[in-house]
Amino acid sequence: EELVVKYILLTHGHFDHIFSLNDLMKKYDCDVYIHELERDFLFDPNLNASSLTYSKIVIGDKHRIKTFKENSVFPLKINDISVIHNPGHTRGSSSFRYKKSVFVGDLIFSDGVGRTDLPTGNQYDLEKSINKLLNKFGDNDIIYPGHGAYTTVLTMKNNCPYYIK
Repeated sequence: EELVVKYILLTHGHFDHIFSLNDLMKKYDCDVYIHELERDFLFDPNLNASSLTYSKIVIGDKHRIKTFKENSVFPLKINDISVIHNPGHTRGSSSFRYKKSVFVGDLIFSDGVGRTDLPTGNQYDLEKSINKLLNKFGDNDIIYPGHGAYTTVLTMKNNCPYYIK
């Protein structure tokens, strides 16, 4: 069966996660979803931090940008994708749960956590979000960060300095 791209889900709006978004939207003729608190990142190079790079990124097709919020659900044929709002790395950072996998963007990495020194980052919120995520899912659930190797909830509970047992 041929796979069809129905939509693109964004964990947050930093330039390294939206660099090719204009091309992907055109290629797949699909909508893009981002947390309602994060939508303006797609149109502001200062917020998405592309103003610090050689290429300022602005998403051109505004009518294709849709928003979600905490507990939104994206239906698929088998199982659904659910949204968890995880502010900290940015105000609208979000994770996506599919079966026993959690796609966390830059909230947490196998060897660390996301930075909070870019626009709308907040260390206190990041620490709260890490604990919310690690306490919400089973120890054997797999965490897929936006960069680097995957890990498990249990590994992060044992290794993350911000996790409160």
